[in-house]
Amino acid sequence: MPASSMVQVRVDEKTQARATKALMSMGVPVSDAVCVSVRRVAAEQQLPFEIRVPNAPTRAAMDEAWTMSRARFKRAGERLRDFEEDSGR
Repeated sequence: MPASSMVQVRVDEKTQARATKALMSMGVPVSDAVCVSVRRVAAEQQLPFEIRVPNAPTRAAMDEAWTMSRARFKRAGERLRDFEEDSGR
């Protein structure tokens, strides 16, 4: 087996806990899930999931939401806390 190196990833605690719970219910440790993802990127030279550019209506909705949120929040942290509260995290 080739030598390995350590990869560190910063993830907020709630997201990590939710991901760990989901992965462990599948019998997959977090480190294995990360390794599989990194191996797929290396092998396929792309992310292992699709990322798409938003279409015009979606972009307009995103812009509108951004405008609305800028009016309500002075700092990014406030915006993120509000989003997390709304999403039930």
